[in-house]
Amino acid sequence: MKIMTINEAVMDYAERKSKEVAAKFLRSVRLVYGLSERGNPIGMASCILLMIDGHHIILTAAHAADITTSGKSPLYIAGENKLIKIEGEIYTTAAPDGNRAKDNMDFAFKILSTSEVSSLGDVDFIEANSVSMNQGSLEGRAFLALGYPCSKNKEASPRAKEIVSAAWNYQYIIPNSKEKIQDLQIDSAEHFHFPYGKHVGDYNGNKINGVSPKGASGGALIDLGIFQPGDISPDAVMRGRLAGMFIALKEGKKMEFVKIQPILHGIRSKLARHHSSTP
Repeated sequence: MKIMTINEAVMDYAERKSKEVAAKFLRSVRLVYGLSERGNPIGMASCILLMIDGHHIILTAAHAADITTSGKSPLYIAGENKLIKIEGEIYTTAAPDGNRAKDNMDFAFKILSTSEVSSLGDVDFIEANSVSMNQGSLEGRAFLALGYPCSKNKEASPRAKEIVSAAWNYQYIIPNSKEKIQDLQIDSAEHFHFPYGKHVGDYNGNKINGVSPKGASGGALIDLGIFQPGDISPDAVMRGRLAGMFIALKEGKKMEFVKIQPILHGIRSKLARHHSSTP
């Protein structure tokens, strides 16, 4: 029997349970492909599948959607067994002065038809009961970022019989100190900002090379809650709730996420206008 310190036990629990949560949410966080200059599928971004007020929605970063709305490349979503082309109207946030870098919200979405939902196969759409309210105390709270970096999803060979999507995740536990949270400028009204650099820590306290998150834009931020000593039993349940969407790595040292509440508000406002204009 291995003897652990409290800290080691918490880290062991965090690693085991985050893997379970990642496996669950990766059924709703999908890779977005474009086509290379040679016409082969290549990883471009990530997206989240949502169920909002009875609508099946694809949510991604607006700068990722710009790839197809500008005509640079069609985009495809990785379904259960095949790639599904994203067609039809894509709603995007406005780019101030036509400059997407100035767009603090940076999200886009598409309403899926019944046939498109069916084509995706056995995937999950995140519903309201799996969405975080982002209202709890941040001290000691753990978050999990999920997405599909380009470095792990390079151009597919034209001879490949199947295309395998390679996911990435990054867990961050917020310091148990209001002063430290303020110093790191983690929280704002509409965003989370988590430290990230060339080197990150693993669950054993070692420094390892951080994966470039390019391509993870449109991926999910999952609220894992606050780890308590009583939670670290093997039978403890960590459910996880969608807290936001990844949009950028700021100045090479901070991951920026848009909180899910302003995103949902924007989607619902657009849905209301969409229905009012439909005959």
